[in-house]
Amino acid sequence: MEVILDRRLMQDDWRGLNEGAQDNKVNPSRFILLPEKRDAAGQTKGAICYPSTLAHLLSSHLHNPLQVAVMTHTNGIFETQVRFQNETWPCSCKLLNLRNLGTGNTSSLKALLVVHRVGLDCSYSQIYTDCNNEEKVNLNVFGGVQIKMAAETTLTGVQELTPLNDLKLQLNDMEIKTVKLTYR
Repeated sequence: MEVILDRRLMQDDWRGLNEGAQDNKVNPSRFILLPEKRDAAGQTKGAICYPSTLAHLLSSHLHNPLQVAVMTHTNGIFETQVRFQNETWPCSCKLLNLRNLGTGNTSSLKALLVVHRVGLDCSYSQIYTDCNNEEKVNLNVFGGVQIKMAAETTLTGVQELTPLNDLKLQLNDMEIKTVKLTYR
């Protein structure tokens, strides 16, 4: 199958009609065609159309490919597996950003965490069932780090809105929230 992407609709080079592009370059792209059948019992009518869990996970793997670092000279012992989290988050939640709030050369015990929950359509037959679908996101899952306090903030992190005493963040579909974390 050959897919043609028309770049002139997005990037007009002012050459006009019937003038061929002189600077065409090969753009390697990856696509996945995923035919899915909707469960008859779960069909709903509405204006919003969300992807299935499998479609979301495949899209996430396409947009965020695995980055492999190869080392030629190793003098020490390296871990074969390093876990950033002790437990999994819900499949519909993505960590958009985690940044330290230290300024300049000073380190800080505070960080901003930006989380996004995508909308999923559950009326498709679930092929991928090994998925955590909890409503709340547990913030106390980072390995080796203990969180003293968490507070929901504005998206920029400037103003604190509500404290999260149970260290769990409630997110609705298609919502982005920022949390200020204070470490021990």
